[in-house]
Amino acid sequence: MNEKPLVTVLMPVYNSEKYLREAINSILQQSFANFELLIMDGGSTDSSNDIIRSYDDKRIRLVLDRENAKLVPSLNKGIELSRGKYIARMDSDDICASKRLEKQVNFLDNNLNVGVCGTWIKTIGKSKNFVYKYPCEKETVKCMAFFCSPLAHPTVMMRKKFLLKNNLQYMYPQAEDWDLWYKASFLCDIVNIPEILLQYRISEVSATQRAVEAHKISVAQLMQKHCNDLGISVDVSDLDVCLGISKLGLVSFEKILDRAEKLLLKMKKSNKNKQIYNPIIFQNIIAQIWYYLCTNLTHSNIDVLHKYFESELRKDMNDNIKELKFFFKALVHSRI
Repeated sequence: MNEKPLVTVLMPVYNSEKYLREAINSILQQSFANFELLIMDGGSTDSSNDIIRSYDDKRIRLVLDRENAKLVPSLNKGIELSRGKYIARMDSDDICASKRLEKQVNFLDNNLNVGVCGTWIKTIGKSKNFVYKYPCEKETVKCMAFFCSPLAHPTVMMRKKFLLKNNLQYMYPQAEDWDLWYKASFLCDIVNIPEILLQYRISEVSATQRAVEAHKISVAQLMQKHCNDLGISVDVSDLDVCLGISKLGLVSFEKILDRAEKLLLKMKKSNKNKQIYNPIIFQNIIAQIWYYLCTNLTHSNIDVLHKYFESELRKDMNDNIKELKFFFKALVHSRI
């Protein structure tokens, strides 16, 4: 391949034989043809290599990279080896819509201020047909990046020049994408195209307990770091609170509720003073987190309901329907 491709599709692979062919086919069948598919194999021991080598397509580049078997160094090596102006991420078990690359290239070509763009996703596999509509407006994406990842990683297309110019790399294992988007959000606009351009596979194989714990630690530490950047000191003993907040309430325990409320109030006050993030959007996200922290408890009873409504955090919620559902849920649990 002599002509330099416009897009490098970066796909890490490790023992991915089950769905690898579907993933590769969805790239090779794109309406946009000026790309290379850079596959970084970290030492697969199954038939993944045989599947990749069975294709007779010059756009495929296979790199055997056993030295960088772990995801973070493999992704960084892939960026270094990429030849495209744009780098599109892709996982080895997902499926791209046929016009994904075309639409993202056109979007970046026409929006020079955008350094990273993602898309919406629809789940397949263990949990089917859930649609995740990630935020599309740049200020909302920036605010969301403080609390969690505002992009679906395998949907992302990035400008290589932007990454190199700002020395941006994947760094945080288990939360490498969120860390990258957070740092990038201060240097460029980041948006999501409001279309489902990728089918995201929910793994049928459960993560090991060790991997789950490593992920929790990384997420909590990143939230702690972001709080420090906002001028808020967070003690190591409050990492469980950071985890609950960064998961938008999906990980919550009644014992952290008081501490979480205090930390969220500090975030709201600090940002109001520093104006780092759009205060209205930032406060609304905080209100949503407070709502989920309270409602996702196993028993959201009358006491929790009172705590929710009496908190200053609730003032920015602006969703009467959700609050009404919470009210009835708390009543039901209180009568059990």
